[in-house]
Amino acid sequence: MTKFIIQSGKYKGKTLKLPDRNITIGRELDCDVRVSDPDVSRRHCELQIRDGQLYVVDQNSQNGTFVNDKPVKTESPLHPGDHLRVGPMLFELAGKRKAIAKPANLNPDKAAPLSDDEISTWLSEE
Repeated sequence: MTKFIIQSGKYKGKTLKLPDRNITIGRELDCDVRVSDPDVSRRHCELQIRDGQLYVVDQNSQNGTFVNDKPVKTESPLHPGDHLRVGPMLFELAGKRKAIAKPANLNPDKAAPLSDDEISTWLSEE
């Protein structure tokens, strides 16, 4: 079961539990998740599960679908903690974020010190 925490509107803080199948989001009566707002297209986007990964697929919506404030061109994977915006509605995918693995051979105590020239070069590149 896919769970989203609603981050905006009158249901803010509530959890939206969705079955593990394709889910349509939009204004149409037959959409699985209806958002009654003029900024939301009739069939705005679709949530799809492929090979155990959740994706949001924009359905050529007028005002766009956003993941973490970045527009979804065609589709985007969703991970726990990601924010999905559909019109005025903001949803957060529930679950624990995966920790980024630390390289096994990384030892900061044995790292070679950086020279002043290296530091100034890196700073000037930003």
